[in-house]
Amino acid sequence: MLCLENDSIKAKILPGDGGRLVSLIDKTNGREYIWTNHRTEKLTRTHGANYDNLSAGGIEEAFPTGYPDVFEGDELPFFGEIWPIAWEYSPSKKPGGGWLLWTYCSIYPVKVSKEWYFDEGALVCEYRLTNLSGKRLPYLFGVHPSLGICPGDTLELPQGMYRAGAMYPSHLIPEKEFAWPLAGARDLGVAPGADSCEFVQVYTPKTEKGQIVLHTDENRSLHIDYDAAYFKSLSVWMIYGGWRGHRCLMCEFFTGWPLKLSEAHARGECAYLEPRGNAETAVKYGLK
Repeated sequence: MLCLENDSIKAKILPGDGGRLVSLIDKTNGREYIWTNHRTEKLTRTHGANYDNLSAGGIEEAFPTGYPDVFEGDELPFFGEIWPIAWEYSPSKKPGGGWLLWTYCSIYPVKVSKEWYFDEGALVCEYRLTNLSGKRLPYLFGVHPSLGICPGDTLELPQGMYRAGAMYPSHLIPEKEFAWPLAGARDLGVAPGADSCEFVQVYTPKTEKGQIVLHTDENRSLHIDYDAAYFKSLSVWMIYGGWRGHRCLMCEFFTGWPLKLSEAHARGECAYLEPRGNAETAVKYGLK
């Protein structure tokens, strides 16, 4: 277990289990913003595992695909290669300290690293993808924060048109496309009561602003800021008891859409790593 702490945030990382950030606590009130699936946290995750069955929550990454795929003869697993495997680590050389983690894909010739550190009070994760080959590589890269949500919390997403995907009950949202947060008479930005039994996925293939804000009833909020020019698509699963009894927000921002690499590549919607080249980006988690 790796720990990071400043005046307002206490965080924990499990390098041996996907390098996941598994705790982000607001020290001013004790609020835990990370959702953990306690039914799977002690199960062993292995390369090629089914993400939906074995994900334990936290903040983790998908690469080089989202959905399972066969691309150029290679079978790419659900959510890619790096979320279920162990990451190596060392102390960060940033002025305020932190942790540098890295791992290698076994199928794709890519090294993935991430560096967690504090900057102006916020917790930052700086990513770097390194192409180890002399071939130009198409890819999808996504960050997947799983957040705990309580009745009365409110969710703020970038303004724009969203589409409704999977949902339960099947008639929960009659409109298939809507302007966030109002889908007909339903305000999707407000978390329902503890007795609810529903879930809905909303997504947009392109956003102009990279920010997700979860407002809590303690008059505090978690701000997740990312580069919308790099992470072009946004999907959020709002789960309120209707999927396997869970209650959480599963957020996904990806470098392209759809989330199957072969489809995104065919549409020209994926990202590319140049031969021996790198891609870098950062995601910031701040409490206000």
